[in-house]
Amino acid sequence: MEERATAILRTTSADAARQAMEAAVEGGRDLEFTLTTPNALGLIEEFARRSGLIVGAGTVLLPEEALPPSTRGPLSSCLPSSTKS
Repeated sequence: MEERATAILRTTSADAARQAMEAAVEGGRDLEFTLTTPNALGLIEEFARRSGLIVGAGTVLLPEEALPPSTRGPLSSCLPSSTKS
C-alpha cells in the first residue's frame, strides 16, 4: 500500500487556496479544503476532476455542506468532533 500525505488548507482567499493546492498537488499530496475557505466547494469540484487525486472537505458542520453528488473522483469529508465534559 502506498502512503500519501494530505495538505489541509484554511485561508480567506480562493485564489490563494488554488495556488497553494496546485503546489501541494505538484508535491504529490492529496487535498482537503476547509469549508471556511471562500468557494471551497467549487475548488473541491475543480480539483476532484483530476485523475488519481483524493480531495476532501474539512470543517463540515451541516448536512447540506457535504460534498455535492456532481463531484467526481475519490472524496472525503471531515467533521469536527466534540465531547461532553
